[in-house]
Amino acid sequence: MVSAFGSTDMPSSRDASIVCSALAQFVLDNNLDGVDLDFEDNAAMEIGTGEQWLITCTKKIREMLPSPKFVVTHAP
Repeated sequence: MVSAFGSTDMPSSRDASIVCSALAQFVLDNNLDGVDLDFEDNAAMEIGTGEQWLITCTKKIREMLPSPKFVVTHAP
């Protein structure tokens, strides 16, 4: 699996569909099992935009990486 984002990456300033499509493509290109989203963009969560960003991201990843073949986890 690949772990994405973390405490130093604030992804919600970018388009979720584009970012997460590229992330899913990375998984496919590298024959990985899935993605762990370590979403720590607290400022986005506090202003109410982080939730929708994470929903859009998760849906895009799941569209490209279907269950049960691929795993998607969150650590928001």
